[in-house]
Amino acid sequence: MTFSYLNSIPIQSNFDLNDIYLNDDKEVYFVSNGSLFSYLNKLREIDSCESDIVKFRFYNDNAVLVSESRIYFNFGSLKRMTTAFDLCENLFALGTKDDFTLEVWSIPDQYKFTLFDRVLKINKHTSMINCVKIYQNFILSSGLDRSIFLTDINTGNSNLIWKSKDLPVYVNFINKEIESSDLKIVQIEKEKVDFKLIENKKKYINCLDVDDLECVVVTEKSIIKIKKVFNRKNNDENINFLNFKGKIICADCNKNRIVVVLQQDISSELILFNNDLEELYRGLLSESLFNISLNDYSVALKFKNKISVFDVQAEALKNIPLPVINDIDVKKNVLGTACNDNYLRLYSIDSNNRISFKEYFDQNFKGNSASVKLFKNSAVMVSDKFYVSLFNVDDGNCYRSYNLPIESDESILKVELSEDGIYGFFVTKNRIINVELKKANIVNSIVVSNLIKAICYRDNLYYVNLENELFKWNPFSDTLNTIQITKMVKDLYIEEGLIGVMLTKEIEFYNLNLKFNSSLPIINKKEIKSIKEVKEGFDKFSFNNKNIIIARDKLISIDRKTFKRKVFYEFTGDTKIIKMIATIDMIFVISNKGISIFKKSENIILPVNINIESNPDFIKTALSNKEYLKALLGSLRLGEEDLIVRVLRECDNLEIYKVMDETYTIALCKFLVNYIEKYNSDEIFIFKIVNVLVKFKRECINEFKNLKCDLNEKYKIIRDTYFMLKSLVKKNGI
Repeated sequence: MTFSYLNSIPIQSNFDLNDIYLNDDKEVYFVSNGSLFSYLNKLREIDSCESDIVKFRFYNDNAVLVSESRIYFNFGSLKRMTTAFDLCENLFALGTKDDFTLEVWSIPDQYKFTLFDRVLKINKHTSMINCVKIYQNFILSSGLDRSIFLTDINTGNSNLIWKSKDLPVYVNFINKEIESSDLKIVQIEKEKVDFKLIENKKKYINCLDVDDLECVVVTEKSIIKIKKVFNRKNNDENINFLNFKGKIICADCNKNRIVVVLQQDISSELILFNNDLEELYRGLLSESLFNISLNDYSVALKFKNKISVFDVQAEALKNIPLPVINDIDVKKNVLGTACNDNYLRLYSIDSNNRISFKEYFDQNFKGNSASVKLFKNSAVMVSDKFYVSLFNVDDGNCYRSYNLPIESDESILKVELSEDGIYGFFVTKNRIINVELKKANIVNSIVVSNLIKAICYRDNLYYVNLENELFKWNPFSDTLNTIQITKMVKDLYIEEGLIGVMLTKEIEFYNLNLKFNSSLPIINKKEIKSIKEVKEGFDKFSFNNKNIIIARDKLISIDRKTFKRKVFYEFTGDTKIIKMIATIDMIFVISNKGISIFKKSENIILPVNINIESNPDFIKTALSNKEYLKALLGSLRLGEEDLIVRVLRECDNLEIYKVMDETYTIALCKFLVNYIEKYNSDEIFIFKIVNVLVKFKRECINEFKNLKCDLNEKYKIIRDTYFMLKSLVKKNGI
């Protein structure tokens, strides 16, 4: 049994100025630490890349992610250091970071290895381009040189249409619509034998005439609306101004409205205008805003710690939190989080892998939330200053809260609960305090030193320290048992009546009376990639009745019966794992990038309508009879690499890949990517298969994510094939 990536929960981003978008259905799209999310009553992760996402757009229902150094499409990527980006139909425009160039590229209309073609390259700006917008065959671009250019993609002509006194913040075309009355509805009056006009129907067509192009330019001090932008004379005849005191920090517009956020001294205002620059709404913002997206009378607001969707007409506000998470706990696959804004939040996952959340708050809470624990239908959250809040998770009521009568400069590191939830163990750096929660009564306490981790299990507290000692403390009988472990201890976990102690290269298991049970090596010499891994081992581990999960830059599942290891996920970049909890069928990992959720993957199930045997003779016979589907399915089930490769080389019937069921398609894709990574291979059979998988089985690729591959540049086919596979994985949000 292994696990596959399911979804993630967004947290406060490392980069504040990333993009946000609100669509017609009021579904908001936003970015958090390299992942693109959407929210419409529930959260879902749409896509991700290895770097922080600065901007995103959508192309053919697929997300296009832009980092500071690369643009990621669902079928490949383009390496570019960008400062501005926009996309329209089959073209995208960008501003380059190094030479302030405006580039226009075409997107291929089908999967091919030439990928992108540069259509246009223009050097007009003398400093960094900070905004570009495409509308049909025209591009607006603004730069820190305060110049605004309009470029015709077809002719390559680029005209300076405005030189601002202030730094431009935002530019866009006004998607003008022209009213027409050409559509007439008539009926025949038979008696008079003539036509009678029933009604004139008005229709609207998008502005196509270059002479009618209008645009809006927002600078730090003003909004400028420019008409007839391509044929503008050096006068103000076709220009409307609106000046402000203060500083405009962000803006957005559509065909009907313009919205800006104006900062004055310590306050910020949200101001909504129609396209004639008449003010429609003005309201104060209580926090610093970083980005905004407009849809008619609704706006999506990007704050540091939340995304807000505000309906101006109804004055209705909906918030999606982006908290810093201080602690997590899991009960029956419900995730509880103690957040830095002192909210307790519970996250649950539905059958469609979408995430819903509930928020709980105690008005009397003091200090900063430090720990959370779930039990039965309740949750307890504790602050670093010993303040305790007990919540009923069904109705959200805080039914008990108090400050423990402890005078100490210490802070709470963790709270652990007894099995019935009646008693709590409050863990600090120097002592552990046992408390009867509902009565706020201190039962007992014990002095500790150099504590690594403590866990309550069946009313006893087990803990390990830097002196490599394992303790068992019963506060009711006031007994303390201890054993010395001969090697350096890194982590502690208890499940199924078994204590697991992680060492550098192995895990030792003890029974609940601290008697040695067994040990399991966790460093496989064949898979060691660095001396650092051998010396330092892994950071975290967890286990259930079937698997042991260990983690550092990757997640590895070890079968407790067969000891078979499997890497099922690799983290990218500077990801640091803080905590991990495994249940029977799910794994929750909290890191500096957010909370990643994994689910159990079922074994491959054979189709019921085909007779398959997983032995070499059956596969060879099927090949000789040109029964390629039987041969391929049999080889995938057998799992022998040489046989799978032989079948793929000999099979010349691409139709079989269309009829493979989902589980075999997944298995084949996993094999292909692993084969590429293992051998840096230039096998041409991968090329023909991937084209079929891309076309017919995109929705099935849901078993792996963020795979790494160090390929030689000369193997271009395989490199591009790899990117295609990888992007399919990212598209499915695994």
